[in-house]
Amino acid sequence: MTGFRFLHLADLHLETSFGGRAATRERLRRAALEAFENAVDYAIDHQLHAVLAAGDLYDDPVLSLQTEFAIQRQVQRLDEANRARVRHFPLQARFEVNEGADRCGSQLSKIEAAILDLARAGFTLQRMLEVIPEPDSEILRAIESLADDELVTPLD
Repeated sequence: MTGFRFLHLADLHLETSFGGRAATRERLRRAALEAFENAVDYAIDHQLHAVLAAGDLYDDPVLSLQTEFAIQRQVQRLDEANRARVRHFPLQARFEVNEGADRCGSQLSKIEAAILDLARAGFTLQRMLEVIPEPDSEILRAIESLADDELVTPLD
């Protein structure tokens, strides 16, 4: 299981009123927006879990429509990439344990082994969350990992 991976951005100042010539100011403004877009590209390409934009994303309380749309577009891209990658299991879901699961044995974590045992016994996801004494987020990550490895299949 991989850890929680995120990208920390700070002091982007997307619409700073740079001094100097108009052409230079516009180039710097575009460069800041391009840097933000490149950061989002990186987060999507590397399938990071989160992007944290901490402090000074922009300077003024009122942004141009162009900058507002640019920010909205990047947040939407992150949302769409995340939705395509994240599985959702209803709490009442039950799981079928597939053949390959028995061959994994010692390669499984304690949580994964418990999930397989409980799935074989017909437990729902909600019941698994209640009886496995680990944080829900770790249990859900383990279920996603088992599903990714095609060791369990959610039943309708």
